[in-house]
Amino acid sequence: MIEKSLYDGEMVFLGAFEREKDAIIEAAWSYDPHYAYYLSPEMRPMSPEEIKKRYDRLIERMEESEKNFIFAVKLIQENRLLGFLSIDRISWSHGSADLTLAVGDRRAMGEPILEALRLGLVYAFLELNLFRVTMCVPDFDPFSAEILEKAGFVREIKQREALYFNNRFWDLNFYAILKDDFMRGGNLHE
Repeated sequence: MIEKSLYDGEMVFLGAFEREKDAIIEAAWSYDPHYAYYLSPEMRPMSPEEIKKRYDRLIERMEESEKNFIFAVKLIQENRLLGFLSIDRISWSHGSADLTLAVGDRRAMGEPILEALRLGLVYAFLELNLFRVTMCVPDFDPFSAEILEKAGFVREIKQREALYFNNRFWDLNFYAILKDDFMRGGNLHE
C-alpha cells in the first residue's frame, strides 16, 4: 500500500496547468528548439495566447479520449514550472502507453526531473494499471536519455536519421520500461 500522494514527491509535484502564469513561461521555452520538439506538432516559437489555446486543446483531448493524461511538473518550494509530463496514446487492451517528459527549465535537470519521472511512472503503473511505458528521444536531447536510463528505461530501438531538425538528420531512440522491472528496481519509494 502506498502511504504517499501519487502527485507529490520530495522536491516536485505533478499538478494542473496554471493557464495564465504557465503560458507565459512555456511561450519563452518555445524558442528553445530542444523544448519545441516536445511541443509536437507545433515545434515552433509560440505566443502566450497560442500556448493557452494549446492548453485548451490538450484538456479537451484529455476529457474526450480517456487515453491522455498531462501534468505540469513544478518545484514544491517555489511552485515554479519545470516542464510537463504526459502519458498518452494509452492502449488499454495492451496495457501500454507513450510518455513525454518535456523539460523547459534545464536548471532542474537531475534529481528533480528524475523524481518527476518516477512520479509519472508510479501514476502509470499503479493508478492506470499499465504494464509498459515507452518514450521517444532524439539524439539531440542526451539529457532526457540519461534521465530515462537512471529511472530504469532500456533503449530498445534506434531509428537512424529518422528526424530532420536544425539542418541535420538525427537518430531517434525508443526507450521502454516494464511495470515489473520498475517495481523490482526499487524505484517506487526512492
